[in-house]
Amino acid sequence: MWEFAVGLFMIEIWKKSLLLTSLYGLVETAAIVLFGVRLGEWVDRFPRLRVIQASLALQNLCVFSATLAILLLLIRPYHKDGRGLIVFICLVAVVNIFGGISALASLATKISLERDWVIILAADQPSGQLTKMNSTMRRLDLACTLLAAVFVGFIMSAMSVVASAIGMATWNITCVGIEYWLLLSVYNGTPRLHEEKASYHLVSEMDIQKLVAQNSDVLFKEDKAPCKQSPCPNNLNSFQLSLALLNNHGTFLWHKVRTLSVFDGWKVYLRQESMLAGIAFSLLSVSVLRCYFLKS
Repeated sequence: MWEFAVGLFMIEIWKKSLLLTSLYGLVETAAIVLFGVRLGEWVDRFPRLRVIQASLALQNLCVFSATLAILLLLIRPYHKDGRGLIVFICLVAVVNIFGGISALASLATKISLERDWVIILAADQPSGQLTKMNSTMRRLDLACTLLAAVFVGFIMSAMSVVASAIGMATWNITCVGIEYWLLLSVYNGTPRLHEEKASYHLVSEMDIQKLVAQNSDVLFKEDKAPCKQSPCPNNLNSFQLSLALLNNHGTFLWHKVRTLSVFDGWKVYLRQESMLAGIAFSLLSVSVLRCYFLKS
């Protein structure tokens, strides 16, 4: 709902220009590009319930705060000169900052649910259940997106833009409790979601070499016969060697060597076999009709 309405609000605030709308889209996208890697690490590092609690609360609080700033701009239009210009710029900055944070919080919720919770829920189910669950969630997401656009458009047309902003602020405060209650019910009903996540981080080439050198006596023992499994440790690449290091109990352990930076995250992505397919798929959405608020 917010993604569709925010562009219309910006157009209503400054009817003679699309600058505010473009600026908001730029800030939101830049926030995801710059902090998406860190966000994924944060989701992997903290317990599942804590991630959901923080992301839901932060997302709804930021949308509520941004909506209040939009209400101030709609109720009392500020002149684009003198002191009014300063207030106008500050309020627009508040909308963009909180909008970017809400986009990150929404992404954290999506990663946690679609890339973690659903996989665990489908682990003990018959084959093909994961695909069905993913397709069902996708249908629900598209249906909610469509209904939200219809709802916002109806309120703006039948009542006013200010009324729709007030309704959106009220909705975000009231629905967060319902969302959390539903997710908490799923969490309490699935014991496997209570299990601690496997701790892992990607490592650099230099760190891998150090780890392999320190554990060479464990990985490569001359008195052992050549392994019969494929791939053999001697044929593993540097990344796989880092995963083969053993802890004191003799089990496999993902070593925490260093925090992956933003640029390292992009380097890892560019080395994936699915990189070109991912870029090609993303280019399908490059259109002036991509923005929700322009579809009306």
